Amino acid sequence: LPRRRYASAGRPLQLCFCVIPDRGNSAYLYPAIKRWADTAGGVASQCVQVGKVVDRQKFGMTYYANLLLKLNLKLGGHNVHPGAHGISLVREVPTIVFGADVYHAPPGSQRPSFAAVVASMDVQLATYHTVVSAQPSRCEVIDQMEEIMLAHLRRFFDYNGRPPERILFYRDGVGLSQFAIIQEREISAIRRACRRVGGDTYSPKLVFVVVQKRNHCRIFSTQGNRVDNAQPGTVVDKEITTAAQFDFYMCSHFGLKGTSRPTHYHVLCDDLALRSDDLQRFTFDLCHLYARCTKIVSSPAPTYYAHLAAYHAHYYMSNFKDEDDNWETHSSISSSDSGGGHFNAVQRHLQDRLYFT
Repeated sequence: LPRRRYASAGRPLQLCFCVIPDRGNSAYLYPAIKRWADTAGGVASQCVQVGKVVDRQKFGMTYYANLLLKLNLKLGGHNVHPGAHGISLVREVPTIVFGADVYHAPPGSQRPSFAAVVASMDVQLATYHTVVSAQPSRCEVIDQMEEIMLAHLRRFFDYNGRPPERILFYRDGVGLSQFAIIQEREISAIRRACRRVGGDTYSPKLVFVVVQKRNHCRIFSTQGNRVDNAQPGTVVDKEITTAAQFDFYMCSHFGLKGTSRPTHYHVLCDDLALRSDDLQRFTFDLCHLYARCTKIVSSPAPTYYAHLAAYHAHYYMSNFKDEDDNWETHSSISSSDSGGGHFNAVQRHLQDRLYFT
């Protein structure tokens, strides 16, 4: 295919829709398509398995409805908007909301890790800018945070004509033992990026929250002799929380199967001195804005987007192989390569869309 062009009409190519064989011997096709489309081709892509297209009775309209949600996002559309009383923290002053995560290869692999940071651009929290990067294997700290933040802040200024006065940052995948190094390196890098953008006079208020989905806590309600999952929006911020810091458990989603697992939130930095109710309400609102589905999810939407973007980023290595978690070569790695492989950057115009959904 010509790069981002129709062969006949010469117009920009908006979407590459690929019908691929069912998973098996063709497992390499999906990563190859994504690597070409997101980096070299510069076009949004959607892959569907032929079995799901043919067997309409088995998969039904729910599958096609979810497919259309993803297609709309990749074409630059919006699926959800908050109500008039939602996400009040964003409506008060210019605010940018971040989600960040790092993807690590399976145990024993020498692949690099991949960091992704997404940032909201509009007051509706529907438009996001995404930056992904490669970094040393098993490194949980985002080592290019300052440059990534710089790119997001400049894009926010271009989009809105003014810098953000508030930064609300949701960081996924950090363990308790890593809080100190996250404060020392990532939060410091965020503040340095702000000074590089606006000088010493520019100091937006920062709220930095760690999101932990892997925990052993379970919250339930009882009515007589019946035990049920906690209702969406249930928050526990005392008794079982940490006395030395601001943290809380929230069960934001419906338990469709089995016992619901609440998400544990730790506030590592709060320049706004927010009331706990305000931050908890805003976090709950974010759980309604995940655009790939029509249900409430268990974590804020930006962290879901960051997780998807970080996972897709490992397809962009030039020496990627999906068979048995092998790579074409094995040797030392750096932030930009692994075993002679090169990390291919996502095309800039795709970074303003949720291309990875």
